[in-house]
Amino acid sequence: AIPLQGLTLRLTGAYTDSYLTQDTDPLVGGLDGGQLPVVPKLCLNLDVDYEWPVFTSASAYIGASIRSVRDQVADFALRNADGSQREIPSYEVIDLRAGVLAGRWSLELYVKNLDDEIGRTSLFGVPGTFPNDALASGMIRPRTIGLSATFGF
Repeated sequence: AIPLQGLTLRLTGAYTDSYLTQDTDPLVGGLDGGQLPVVPKLCLNLDVDYEWPVFTSASAYIGASIRSVRDQVADFALRNADGSQREIPSYEVIDLRAGVLAGRWSLELYVKNLDDEIGRTSLFGVPGTFPNDALASGMIRPRTIGLSATFGF
């Protein structure tokens, strides 16, 4: 949506209802009706960008993105005491950006994962593999601040 000149709003999302329709091989550990591991049921993303002219042939912009990853489960073998699949915690991430576009050049200052969210992308392990029966986890990138210069050709 473009409610005002220079202001762009984007909302995207995906709902995935992925589950097994029968038990897998016992080695895999999947049970009929079990959710597929590391496939979030719900992902949402909101982008807000504002661009305005500066100088004669350049424009400046600022923007922000918020994304949410919800309702995913770990490997089939990781189960709670009641037999249900272990959940991977949901997370939200905020990114900020500001820059200048001039012809084929762009310069952008950005902050990704502004609040340094600890977003887990996976959860795995076999009891006894790690000390104190800990589990391993894939993680999103921590807060990252950077400057990007781009030239298109």
